[in-house]
Parts: sequence; structure tokens; C-alpha cells
Amino acid sequence: MSITLDLPPKIEALLRQRAESNGQDISQMAIAVLTLGLSLDDNDFWLSQTWVDKLTLKNGSND
Repeated sequence: MSITLDLPPKIEALLRQRAESNGQDISQMAIAVLTLGLSLDDNDFWLSQTWVDKLTLKNGSND
């Protein structure tokens, strides 16, 4: 399955950085992150969304 995501620049940079530091392709890292996020229970998932929102706003991105 193929999907297209429009990520805020800061999130994309973090994803690329993590993939490079682990010697993985960005697609493999995106799958790992999605898998982890989807494995969280509802409370933890929404808590992580709050963290992402704060990270994105803190770095001046409102994409």
C-alpha cells in the first residue's frame, strides 16, 4: 500500500535524522514510527499527539 503524507518540516527532519542515524531508509523508519504509534492505547496516543503539537509549534512550523 502506498500513502502520501504532508509532514511539517520539523517532523520530516526528525524522521530523516532518525533514519540516517540508524542506517535505515526513511520509508522503513516511517513504518516503524507508525507501527509504534498505532500500538499505543488511546490515552498514550493522544498524549503523544499533544507532544507533537507542542514540538511543531515550538519550532515555528504551523504546516
